[in-house]
Amino acid sequence: MKFTTTMKNEFHIIRAGLAAILLGGAAASTAIAATQPREGLVVECRFEGNAIDSSGSQRHGTIHGRPWFAAGKSGQCIVLDGRQPVHAYRGATVQLEAVLANEDMLPPGEYPVRIQVVGPENLRVFEKTVTAKIPNPKGHPEPPLALPVFSETVSIDGPTGKYRLLATFDRGAAAAGGEIEFSVTDPADMPAVQNALVLWGDDPQLARWLAERGIRVKPFAQAADASREIILAGAKPPSGAGAAEFTELARRIASGSTAVFLCPAVFADGNQPTRWVPLATKGTIARFNECGGYYRGDAFAKRHAIFDGLPSGGILDYTFCREIIPQIAWCGLDPPAEVVSGAIRATLGYGSGLLVSVHDLGAGRFILNTLQIRETLGRDPVAERLLRNMLRYAARDAGKPLANLPGDFDRQLKAIGYAK
Repeated sequence: MKFTTTMKNEFHIIRAGLAAILLGGAAASTAIAATQPREGLVVECRFEGNAIDSSGSQRHGTIHGRPWFAAGKSGQCIVLDGRQPVHAYRGATVQLEAVLANEDMLPPGEYPVRIQVVGPENLRVFEKTVTAKIPNPKGHPEPPLALPVFSETVSIDGPTGKYRLLATFDRGAAAAGGEIEFSVTDPADMPAVQNALVLWGDDPQLARWLAERGIRVKPFAQAADASREIILAGAKPPSGAGAAEFTELARRIASGSTAVFLCPAVFADGNQPTRWVPLATKGTIARFNECGGYYRGDAFAKRHAIFDGLPSGGILDYTFCREIIPQIAWCGLDPPAEVVSGAIRATLGYGSGLLVSVHDLGAGRFILNTLQIRETLGRDPVAERLLRNMLRYAARDAGKPLANLPGDFDRQLKAIGYAK
């Protein structure tokens, strides 16, 4: 006899609410240019961070619940996979569930079960007693082997730290399992980003997220500042970006600025996924998990400012970091100045690559990343902490005067494919 959830002999915390998209007649939150409806097309939602109807019919959708957006085959896509995060923000609403696998061990009757959520220093943020009703195993229809005992939506209002969801019989029985650990982060404990950022590319959703958290953002102007900049590149490059736009970005970096590239897709040009990476040897973006993750690589991170306040110094805790651990890694590119995080697979063949790396370019540097920071930003506290850490790390030389371009900068531009 044990308390259990599907596939695991433990209680589980699952995301609150169901994600849904209601189409037709809803007001769009983002203004778009009016277009003529296309014949026969009722609605077209491209899910570029929203549910706007691009067919011209103005049947904009309204998103309910907590879906998120990720890189799709073309642009972004909406994710409705029902995964169960085990890391939440303080005050978040979660769904707690408990199931008893009785296996005909307990005789029929009613048994009191205590449900508790216990946080740091044994702080109890939730407690409730419910009744587990055990039916007669010889009854008709035959009772199930697993009986739902508890399911309730709960707001977790407690300090940052580890929490445990506990389920125990008060009397009359005892069961194995009955405990699962999850994490809560108080947004007030996030490190502040003091410096203003320069946002490069087309990512209004990221711009909105930064603004909502009081992080100052400036557009990527044609004329560079007189001091070094912190440049954040989001999900997409500027519309129509090519050699000229990436050359100007490289000039800013080589003059002492630091750029953070959150998404590998920003470097793609048609069927060349690494075309605009500012390296002579651009490498590839390869999967390090095989067979749908059955043959999984091990992701690791060293102790570094980018992982400040997060578990590091070895293999990443998959439960704590599972929302941000990607399926892809940078492989075969020019050696970085610093490896921060990577992955190794030795189960089905050998494979390895970089998840976070720091590269020098002239007097500046840039950060390459494949961790799912951009994709999970706003719903996973680990992603927010990593982004804030990256921006703080990138600000180390902010405020210094610009450096002169390297004497061989034109040759470097040719080597990385930005000039002929």
